[in-house]
Amino acid sequence: MRPLLTAEDVAEILRVTPEVVRDYAQDGLIRHRKLRDSKRSPLRFREEDVEEYLARQEVRPVWDRPADDGAPAVSVPARSHGPMGQSARSAARRRSARAAQAKEMAASTTTADGQ
Repeated sequence: MRPLLTAEDVAEILRVTPEVVRDYAQDGLIRHRKLRDSKRSPLRFREEDVEEYLARQEVRPVWDRPADDGAPAVSVPARSHGPMGQSARSAARRRSARAAQAKEMAASTTTADGQ
């Protein structure tokens, strides 16, 4: 049995950050295992599951090509990711935070105008 990969290992293979890998796992894009039954449990990934994800994306893993071949970083499909390769959930979180901030600013402007 091969050793399990950490989020950092998978991030290096996919050329993304570990946070993006965790988002992919939570969104169900990459199968994963938890070491313990808790929310903060570290995630582990089988190499086969990462290869399966890459096959669905129609890209080659980093370990299949030489480092100096000038190949672009692993691309992600536009349908499941927002701008800059963010997961759809991360992009939604940012949009709702911006909307709340705009609402606060509008409320403070209205209060300031009313005085």
